[in-house]
Amino acid sequence: LMLAGNFNLTNTRELFDAYVKLGKHPTSGADGYVLTEWLASEMLHSEIDGVASRREQIVHALTSVLARADGAYTLCGLTGDGWSFAVRDEHGIRPGFYCVMDGAVAVASERPAIQAAFDCRTEDVRELEPGVAMLVSPTGEVTFERVRPEAEKRSCVFERIYFSRANDA
Repeated sequence: LMLAGNFNLTNTRELFDAYVKLGKHPTSGADGYVLTEWLASEMLHSEIDGVASRREQIVHALTSVLARADGAYTLCGLTGDGWSFAVRDEHGIRPGFYCVMDGAVAVASERPAIQAAFDCRTEDVRELEPGVAMLVSPTGEVTFERVRPEAEKRSCVFERIYFSRANDA
């Protein structure tokens, strides 16, 4: 599992301690490392428990692990067998945008970055709904699944200013 994102967790130490209590032996306390290890572990555990599909395993892992995470995030992940996902925290604190095109799916913190890289229109780039995971199968099928309960939207003003560009609608 590879994980990338724009995030800041406020309870990384708690996550680390809870992961250790599960009998795990993480080698780092960094938030990205702990999230990656825990998500991979949950996916493997659900596979062993007979969860039918990789899609369901990813949804289970995101639902389980992110319920414990406190903070702001837009995360993207990629599995070794070709699945990928993107998810924002339920408050939508961190920005997240996506575009689905023939042959490609793009996710970024900035709408103009996607537009510039793929030469697409403003209306082709959509905001990733807070608390909803976008899942992309190895065949390119895109589905959405709620993994965090709906919550009050609290977009970070700094993030919007930081990522703003003159060409952003």
